[in-house]
This record gives sequence, C-alpha cells and structure tokens, in this order.
Amino acid sequence: MASTTTTTGTETVQGRRHQGPEAGVWLERKRSLGDQAEAKAAVPASSLLHNKSEREDPGDAGGPRPRLAAAPRQPPTKLPARRTHQEEFAEVLNPMRQSLIYLGFVLLMLIGRVRDFLDRFFGLHAAGSAGKGGVPPIVSDSQDFYTRRLYMRIVDIFNRPITSAPGAWIDVAERRREGDPCREHPTPTGRTRRCLNLGSYNYLGFAANDAYCTPKVVEELRRSGASTCSPGADAGRTEGHVEMEQVVAGFLGVEKAFVYGMGFATNAFTIPTLCSKGCLVLSDEMNHKSIVDGVKLSGASVKVFRHNDVRHLEYLLRKSIVEGQSR
Repeated sequence: MASTTTTTGTETVQGRRHQGPEAGVWLERKRSLGDQAEAKAAVPASSLLHNKSEREDPGDAGGPRPRLAAAPRQPPTKLPARRTHQEEFAEVLNPMRQSLIYLGFVLLMLIGRVRDFLDRFFGLHAAGSAGKGGVPPIVSDSQDFYTRRLYMRIVDIFNRPITSAPGAWIDVAERRREGDPCREHPTPTGRTRRCLNLGSYNYLGFAANDAYCTPKVVEELRRSGASTCSPGADAGRTEGHVEMEQVVAGFLGVEKAFVYGMGFATNAFTIPTLCSKGCLVLSDEMNHKSIVDGVKLSGASVKVFRHNDVRHLEYLLRKSIVEGQSR
C-alpha cells in the first residue's frame, strides 16, 4: 500500500492507494473548525458516496474511515439559443406548406371557373349574382367570383350567430345548407348547441350574466343609451365617463385620466395628440397596427427599425440627427 501526504496551508490531504479488485484513490480531508465552510464549498456534490460498503476501507480497518472519493468534473451544460419569432414562423410555415396552401387556392379557382363555364353553357345560371323577381344583379359575375366559389364554400364556419351572453359557455345557433351552397347562405334550424367559448373579447367577463354587474349595466343603458354616437373628444362624454375617469385617476394617484373604450383606440388616438408634423417617430417593424395607424394619423415622419435591434435603432437616430428633417 502506497501512501502520499500533501500539505497546503492549514489543510492536510492524505491519500492511500490500494491494490486488488477494490483498488482506488481515497481521500480524507482533515479540516479545522474555521475552514469547514470553505472545504465544503470546494468539494463537488457528485463526489459523495452513498453506499456504505464503498465508504469502508478493507485494507485499513483500524484507521479513519474515508467519506469522499474523487470524481471527474462534468462540463457545464450549454443551453440552446433562444429562437426569434421569425425563425419559429419559418419553421411552422415552411416552403412545402406554403406551396400546398397556394395549390389549394389555385385548384379552387380552376374548379370555380369550370363550373361557371358549365353553368353558362347549360343555362343553369345566367349570372353569378342574378337578382330575384327580374331585378338585375348588383355586381357582375367576375366581381362576384371569389364570394361564390371560395368564400361561400366555407361560410358556415364564419359569422356563427349565438343566442346567449358571450360568457365562458355560449349557445351557438345551428344552421343547414339549402339550395346552391355557392349562392345561398346557411339558414338557422331553430336548435342550439352548447359550446366552450375560446374566441371572445370578453376578457373580464362583464358581458356574461353577472348578479352584480348585469343589473347596473341595464340601468345605465336605460339612462344613457347604448352609444353616444360620437367620440369622447367631441360630444361623446357622459356623466358616467367623467365619474369613471375620476375614479381611475384617484386609483393611480394622478391628476387626470382619460379612458378609452378599446385598446386599439388608445394608440390610434393618443399618438396624434403627442406627435404632429415636424416630429420624428422611430417605430419597431413588429409594432401593432394600432401604433402604425396612430403614427400615420399624426403626420409625423416615421422610420422603421428592425425588430428589437438596438444598433439599427441607434443608426437611424444618428442618421436622422445628421440629415435633419425632410422637406
């Protein structure tokens, strides 16, 4: 049995090498009370032995029992790089899927043209939007082609009427096809189907039948009407709007607050009040349409930088300062 001892500072490391089937390098660290925390931090957790039989030293029964064994350090795991929205979109809508989508549109258009030709040849329909009772059609057959041959084929999955409040569960009116599916809209059957609502703007649930909110909403509708038919900046403000803005301002701890009826209007109507001609707006290329429309309505000069690219933003800002306002 070979023994080696190494002393570094106040720490003594004693190693013993054993021969035989259980050969290995065993380490024992004799620590002082002041160096215990430092020694524990230096020992990797993967080097602890959990098997009692492995901790025992068969070659030296009378000596101290070692508790630690040297283990190779594992390299740090490298996390995958975070993909951008463009990369995820390109993976989902790859060129093969795009080709299949466009191929489906082309086939529908070809089939529609053939059916229109056969309808004229056999005299089934003189025009795509032939009026009833001798009334001439509103649009020509070519202008009505997309509505008849593409949209009307799948109209039953759009604009589905409901017969209940738009809560978490809604009653959807059932409809059926009658007559030419390319010319006649589905008609209701009088039956409804209970469905889970997964596509509503009723985020807070105020449109549902609520024991507290619904009576107050009905009372306010009877007093102020369903709409002022005018924006708040003109004549569309009521006592309820003023009271609501005072409550919001008090809650936020500000002097005044202005409440919009929808999020789109918040950007589209506020930006023109903050910017005008002679101003410069630097806009992200992925900004919402409400921001884009608000900048257009303001009349300010706009320059678009690449999405989340601070260097491109700084470049456009420096270039605009050097070149000045456009004439």
